[in-house]
Amino acid sequence: MKKSITILFICLLQSSFATTYYVASNGSDAANGTSTSTPWQSLSKVNATTFVAGDQILFRRGDTFFGNIVVKNSGNSSNPIFFGAYGTGAKPVIAGMQAVTSWTNLGSNIWESTGAVSTLPTLKVVTINGVTIPCGATPNRDAAYPFLPNYYPYQSHTGNGKGTTTVTSSSLDGTNWTGADIVVRANHWTMDKETITASSSKTLTYVGQAPGTDGNGIVDGWGFFIQNDARTLDVQNEWYYNPSTKKIRIYSTSMPTGVQVTNVDTVFYNRVHDYIQVDNIQFFGANTSAIVFSSSHYGKVTNCDISYNGEIAIQGNNTSNYFDVENNNLSDLGGAGIWNTDNGVNWIIKNNTIRRQGLVSVTMANDYTGGAIEIFSQGALVQYNRIDSTSYEGIHFRGKNVQVRNNYVSNFGFLRDDGGGIYTGFTGETGKIIDGNIVLNSVGNRRGIPGGAKASNGIYLDGLTDSATATNNTVANMVSAGIFINSGRNNTVRGNTVYNTGGQYWTKGALMSQTYKGARFASYQRGNKVVDNIFFQKYPAQVNVFYYQADNTNTIQQFGIIDSNYYAKAMDTTYMSNYNNAGHSYYYNLTQWRTATGQDGHSQFLSKLIADTSTIKLVINPSKTDSVINLGAKYQDIKGVLYKNSITLSPYRSAILIYDSPAEVAASSGGESIYFKKPLR
Repeated sequence: MKKSITILFICLLQSSFATTYYVASNGSDAANGTSTSTPWQSLSKVNATTFVAGDQILFRRGDTFFGNIVVKNSGNSSNPIFFGAYGTGAKPVIAGMQAVTSWTNLGSNIWESTGAVSTLPTLKVVTINGVTIPCGATPNRDAAYPFLPNYYPYQSHTGNGKGTTTVTSSSLDGTNWTGADIVVRANHWTMDKETITASSSKTLTYVGQAPGTDGNGIVDGWGFFIQNDARTLDVQNEWYYNPSTKKIRIYSTSMPTGVQVTNVDTVFYNRVHDYIQVDNIQFFGANTSAIVFSSSHYGKVTNCDISYNGEIAIQGNNTSNYFDVENNNLSDLGGAGIWNTDNGVNWIIKNNTIRRQGLVSVTMANDYTGGAIEIFSQGALVQYNRIDSTSYEGIHFRGKNVQVRNNYVSNFGFLRDDGGGIYTGFTGETGKIIDGNIVLNSVGNRRGIPGGAKASNGIYLDGLTDSATATNNTVANMVSAGIFINSGRNNTVRGNTVYNTGGQYWTKGALMSQTYKGARFASYQRGNKVVDNIFFQKYPAQVNVFYYQADNTNTIQQFGIIDSNYYAKAMDTTYMSNYNNAGHSYYYNLTQWRTATGQDGHSQFLSKLIADTSTIKLVINPSKTDSVINLGAKYQDIKGVLYKNSITLSPYRSAILIYDSPAEVAASSGGESIYFKKPLR
């Protein structure tokens, strides 16, 4: 009892000495900072002050402060140290980016800043008139946003991507590219960026830090491009930053205007200090990461706007636990939106919006990240986030007992592929729940890949996923598989709606299951359950179930249970499944599938042809409340239920509807309706 009283007394004592400090752009660092009439002026004054538990540091709304904040003290459970805003108007801005206004014309449409524009050794973010612009590259990138890279193929190589490696390409013109960067597409999901150490007429040499394809090395026929060299500048607004002179060059037909560059690496940094909260601040233009919590527990970032980062918006590393990230808007990021791959427990990531992530530049060496949300946190909750337009994956997660619920992910896989809108894997990480999510519109990028194959899946349970559940999700308009189980066991896939997925490339199917050879995978694909789902395909080349069996150690009969599902194909009823056994493909209708596999004894197949696929409508409700959606006509679902002019959808649910007849009366509107076109291929 005495100990409890002592702790309470200490907390009350600390709280009684807590102070609220104010910072304004017209303040004075000589002032006491303790009132709105005597505010401080600079971030330097904030960084030079020792704060105690319960202190609040508030920045005036509408003001901009250039520089960074470095946290030096901890709060406690009752009295966190709080960084926030005061006053009215727009959120205060902590900026790491400044304008470049003075230029020297070097001729041939090359302009150089008159003086140094940054103190940093590398420059990762340049904006021109509010648009993030990539550095120059050869071959040239696409001319319009998101400026996707193009590639030269290499016909031969030495080394494997780790250590000294060479690539030889007939596309090279003899330019000596020593000192520039080479970016090699090592596989579908990895882009290795390294410095060129030697260059001959057709061969480039670099020293790689990691092997390209999971240790198997790089492969002839794949692609690379060159960047970070002034000689690549030949397209409007391409830029090059000289690390020696700290000047920037830009290719422009007239003097550049509206140019901003970063000069602060991280704008909010907290190492080892606990109970730190950040709220209602805009962070703008960090060269690497906007907010970093390292070995810091009970951190909280809420209601913040973060944009124009070179890499990560909100980063927790070195085992930061009990981290809460809610109601933030993140956009125009070079890397992940929310990132933690260093373990940790009990993260909460809710109600965040992430847009335009990882689309412009390759800035990281051996870049195989790229999830808008990428976390490794036991017991995490990822819920109610909206993700739109990402370079690779929407949500990439690992750890035991992680819940991924009610998120909306759309337009992903622009730069790399063979990932998922929602992705997980890894053995021994049981208790994962993927429920009520809406995953739409994968792209996949086949540039730099021999033959142009690509893969971008909806929900991806990758190698050795164990005891995960994927329930009540909606997956639609995938270039590859809808739900992909890759050598997993004891997984449950129930109550999902999967529509218009795959067909042209190797990974395909509303449901795809793949097995591998080898001792690691033998007798692993067991105990799975796929029941009560709706699998609906639009085009003849699409299949509802694709089971790839590498050998006889993981057969479809040993997979588990596939049953009580509803299957449909709009334009073709000749087959619903593809069973590939050790390279031999077999296509089946439902009756043949049952006979060959013993699966789907209670499933149903809609045999009605729908030649006009524009009469099919997918309606979704990506909100937290019930929604009445106006249909404008009578529609039936795959189970034969008729909806007269409207349908009511529960939160984060969907329905696939087929036109029946004209409307009888007008209906109220609401929700969201999507008419899907042919997938991008």
